[in-house]
Amino acid sequence: MSTVENVTAFRSMVQHLGGVSEADIDRAVRECLQAINMHGGKASMTLKFTFKRHKNLPDVISVKAEEPKLSLPKEEHMETLMFTNAHNDLLMQRQEQGTLLLEETQQQRGGLKEAPVTLRPQLKEVN
Repeated sequence: MSTVENVTAFRSMVQHLGGVSEADIDRAVRECLQAINMHGGKASMTLKFTFKRHKNLPDVISVKAEEPKLSLPKEEHMETLMFTNAHNDLLMQRQEQGTLLLEETQQQRGGLKEAPVTLRPQLKEVN
């Protein structure tokens, strides 16, 4: 009497496939989660299995698994606002805007002063 294992269940099927493993799927899931945690947004994973009957053997099914395909959120790049002048040059500030000389202003007012320290109430133990 021979024993034939039923591999209809997904996990069991993946364990018997060549080309993609449970570890590959786990790795892809972790990659999706990492991308979401780093960049927000959403991620998706597509698993593709192709099933077809073997040409010459009617009771044999060929199962082909492809690597998981991932769609991951991308890091948003920082944006810099710039200005242009009449010659179409890019400038970091408006041409007609003057420069604020912060150091000079601070010296005229007597320098930077430390903010007052506020004390926090101390809690006492009650016996």
